[in-house]
Formats: sequence, structure tokens, C-alpha cells
Amino acid sequence: MGWYRRRHRPWRRQGRLLLLLALSALALWTTASRSGRAAILPAARPTAAAPSATLRLQTLNVFGLPWPLAPDVEPRCRRIADRVAAEDVDVIALQEAWGEDASAPFAMPEHHRASCCTPASLFGSSGLMTLSRHPIRHAETRVFAAAVGIERLVSKGVLRTIVALPDGDLDVWNLHLQSGLADVAVRRAQIDELLRWLVAAADQPRQVVLGDFNCGPGDAEFAHLVDGLRALGFVHASCGLPTYDATQNPLAMAEAPREIDHLFVRGHRTAPVARRVYDRPIDGLLPSDHFGVEATVALEPRPRDAADYESRR
Repeated sequence: MGWYRRRHRPWRRQGRLLLLLALSALALWTTASRSGRAAILPAARPTAAAPSATLRLQTLNVFGLPWPLAPDVEPRCRRIADRVAAEDVDVIALQEAWGEDASAPFAMPEHHRASCCTPASLFGSSGLMTLSRHPIRHAETRVFAAAVGIERLVSKGVLRTIVALPDGDLDVWNLHLQSGLADVAVRRAQIDELLRWLVAAADQPRQVVLGDFNCGPGDAEFAHLVDGLRALGFVHASCGLPTYDATQNPLAMAEAPREIDHLFVRGHRTAPVARRVYDRPIDGLLPSDHFGVEATVALEPRPRDAADYESRR
């Protein structure tokens, strides 16, 4: 979801004045530049991951907003990081990992990390972070040209990472679309940007698109997204359950439960098997206002022409 829409909570209202002051000071600077960078932090204790028949892929919006807009950020993110490490998740895409409290727990010794570095942004980044047990050989940030309100100032967009698997690359697109129930046109424009980027990256035979889409089944813009991705060979790994649900999660806003966190895979050998994750308390704390999605997927062997292409780069 979008953090600016949660202002009815008392502990969020307390930060509105500080936030407005920051916005006034940064608005011109932020909107003057839409470029972004990405940083790669290699694992301190990298493991030589053996080729596996399947990969475990996850996405989770960690609700890591700066204080006082979100509660218990550091302990919640610490618990998420511990769970990722314990379960040997291959790749996890995180959203809303803003600030030191949210990002520091994910400097994990056996996982490589890519994160957005967008200086011309309200919080210095778009809050996107991707962790991988396998080396990350390339990372880049794409900032959506279509964005409105405060979400323009946080430079929402896509963190693209190229993960070096033992048998070839996996192209991972971690994204966070515009929130706001009324902002359908903005999300559709962002989806069109995403589809153009993916068409331009069609030389990558194995791709994953995952993140917080702020829309789902029954929404017109989501149907447009699914049609566009299907034309490019992607399949939707749906958990089939709400991932934002105030009836089950007191951290979520009071609105109708919806499945808004998704995972799409291209270059798969078998249909991905998906489930909802991070939907129970960890050591007494719910991990986030979102629930996550995990897909277990077997990828196609990398085609020979793709291997030749990589050798020439």
C-alpha cells in the first residue's frame, strides 16, 4: 500500500507536521531529477549454492516507514531477516525498506543485497531492496515517470537485478506501484512503462516480476497488466488469498481485503506453486501490514543462444 494513505492512525498523525516540513524543503530538489542508482552489497560469508531443481522466490512489503509512521520497524525487519536466513530463501524482493531501522537488518552475511539509491528522493531511496543467496552481478533503478503526490517524492519505481544462478542468469524486477484506490490511471501508466522496459529486456530468457502492485484481480489495471505480461510469456504465481487484510492484520488499514502482492515468472519449466507467507506473528510481532507471497519454481535451462549472448557482453 501507499504510506501516505495511513494517516488516520494516531501514531502516524504525529509525524504529519514533520513530514510536511520535509516535503516543503525537498519538493523542488526532488522533482528536479528522476534519475536513480542502485547499490550492491556482496554477502560477507557467501555460500557456493549448488544447482537446484527449484528456486524459492518471495515478495514482501515490510512496512518499514520512518518513525513515527510505522511501529516496531527494526524488530519486525530483524525477524523477517532471521526467517529468510533460516529458510534459505533464494531471492526475496522487499518494498518500503526505508531508513536504517528497516534496511540494517537485511545486511545478512549469507545473502547478497541490492538496494535503490535515489538521492533526489524524500527518504534517499525508493524503499526497494532485493536479497539473493546467489551473487548479484548487476543492479539498476528505474523511476516511474507517472507518479502523483507524495509517492512522486519517494521515487517509486523498479529495482532490477541480474542474479547469477549456477546455471545462468535470472532477471529480477522488484517494483512498487502507485497506491490510492482512485489512482487507477497512474497505475496503468506505470504498468505501461514496466511493459515497455520488459520488451526492451526480452533478451533475458528467465525473468521474475514481483512486488507490491496495489491492485489485483477484479481491477481493470491489473487485467491490463496480466494481459501484457502473458503476451511476453509470463505466468501469474497467485497465492489466491488477500495479502492486505485488516480483518486478519491490525497493522493494515480498514478497507476491503485484497490480493495486491504478486509474482510473475517467465522461462519456467513447470507451473510455479505459490502460497501466502509472513501471515503469522514471529516471536509475538506480525512482520508487516502486508502478507507476503512465495513461489517455488523450476526454471528452464538457459538456452544456448542466451549463453552465447552473455559470453559476448
